[in-house]
Amino acid sequence: MDCEQALNLLSARLDGEISAEESVALDGHLAGCADCRAAGEAMAAQHGRLVRAFAPRRRSAAGVADRVVANLTPRTRGRWMPATLSAAAGFLLAVMLFQPWRHTPPTIVIKHDLTPDISSTRPADTRPAELPAIGRLALATGAVEICRSGTQDWKPMETGGTLPAGASLRTGPKVRCEIRLADGSEVRLNERTELRFTAARTLEMAEGQVWSGVAASESPFTVAVRRATVTALGTQFDLLCHGETTTLSVLDGSTRVKSQLAADGGSAEKTVRSGQVLEIVNGRPGEPSRVHDLMLSTRWVNEILVLKGRDSAELERRVDDLAAQIGELKESFLYEQEIRSLGDHCVVPLTRFIQSDRSKGKDEKRHAAARIVSDVAQPWCIPYLIELLTDRDGEVRSSAAAGLQRLTGTNQELSVEEWQTAPPPQRQKCARSWQQWWEKHKDQFPGATPAPAPPAAQKA
Repeated sequence: MDCEQALNLLSARLDGEISAEESVALDGHLAGCADCRAAGEAMAAQHGRLVRAFAPRRRSAAGVADRVVANLTPRTRGRWMPATLSAAAGFLLAVMLFQPWRHTPPTIVIKHDLTPDISSTRPADTRPAELPAIGRLALATGAVEICRSGTQDWKPMETGGTLPAGASLRTGPKVRCEIRLADGSEVRLNERTELRFTAARTLEMAEGQVWSGVAASESPFTVAVRRATVTALGTQFDLLCHGETTTLSVLDGSTRVKSQLAADGGSAEKTVRSGQVLEIVNGRPGEPSRVHDLMLSTRWVNEILVLKGRDSAELERRVDDLAAQIGELKESFLYEQEIRSLGDHCVVPLTRFIQSDRSKGKDEKRHAAARIVSDVAQPWCIPYLIELLTDRDGEVRSSAAAGLQRLTGTNQELSVEEWQTAPPPQRQKCARSWQQWWEKHKDQFPGATPAPAPPAAQKA
């Protein structure tokens, strides 16, 4: 057993994924290798700190999520709500209730060289000079390994460390990370992923799953996969490489897939646009198809986004979309009385459903959701009702106004009925008055906090 195999087995042992035979072989290697013993002790210490840091929040989040999800999934005349509702609700509760961005996450810092200083006897380093840095390791949920150009040695990389051109990164089980490139692009690696950064905007993917948020530039951004190349100028896309099949999902913008295999005297080429997915099998791209929910295929990035903090616009969009999804599923799989029985717990999901693209063309469901929000809202919900005053639909606006009148005893400048037909300038003025009223009086409502900004697509 060499040192590289030993380091991989040390990581597997911490994750409980090592066989008895491998454990015996590893112990034999550690008995005769001081360097690997030191690395193992450092990894074990770091693992212990991570477990101790996250265990209390995980237990609390799991308990609360289990209890509330149980209330969100009653039996409805022989039908069960889809499991996606429970999954979305569990994550949303963990994010909204425990707000992990308020806690400083443990910093993953592993020294590049754990061996004692023996420079006086070490032969001169004959490796080629390292190429200029093209990015850095911004976030990681565990130990990430790097192999620099011109070497075959994989070594731990510290969070914040620079990434030189030509280097390869890989993640182990349960480890995800984000690389921020010098041009502003972001590249995220899922667990068990290996990726080579050939140049600033040129990548080679060996295996695993990669999400890319590409900064706009005249220079194309390319990712080479098995016998094909994916090119984008400024877009968001996800690549899942498994065996001879690579699945491309485009979340925003468009990409071009070019096969490296000759076809009809040239090479097969496909354009994949936002909301589409395409499979590349043995280097040959299929036909793009629409996908219902791209958030589902990229839900693995949630763990990275939570570390970014409350100010992350991407995290906010995902939380809003999850809330809208829960609201949509409630409207689809629960009777109105069952939704009302949830009380003010349903206000945020239903509000986000009303504001999202998911509710377009579904006026009856939007009106029903607005009536429920108006009737069950509590004082802490006032900011969400104020948001709905700017909705494009008069029925939604009047329901929000009715809820505000019930909770505050005032209707400001417009009556409930007038919110349906008043001209836009008058509505906008009154909505601003409500916001000013809230800023002045919110301290009178204990526990109330300003609602996060709604999706721009549904603002008036």
